[in-house]
Amino acid sequence: MLLQCFLIRTKFIRFRQILFISTKYFVYLDKNEEAFESIKFNSPASFSIVKSEKQGGKEITYRLKSITINGEIRIVDEQKLIDQIKEMYRLKYSSRLSSDEYEVPENFIVCIIDTSEIKALIEEGN
Repeated sequence: MLLQCFLIRTKFIRFRQILFISTKYFVYLDKNEEAFESIKFNSPASFSIVKSEKQGGKEITYRLKSITINGEIRIVDEQKLIDQIKEMYRLKYSSRLSSDEYEVPENFIVCIIDTSEIKALIEEGN
């Protein structure tokens, strides 16, 4: 499965871990990545989840599933929410670690994509 965020016409940023709460998607972005500087915060963003599968039957040889989320991307600056997201990430992705052991690198910031539209697609073929 691939998660990617459209930044500008020619650049994408990819990430593996995302947190969904209500109609909001939260993700940690690395401020040191080259693509980070291209993000226009407080503006529209598009985010896609794509999964491709090979099928073994004669009738269908592949299946492509895609979900695209459109909304506004912002940096989360409220400390209480940042702490809550950190704990939810720990529980979802690193539950074996205690809260004291779980650390987020200093160069990672919490961003939110506030959903305004969701599109889903399933394509099958030979």
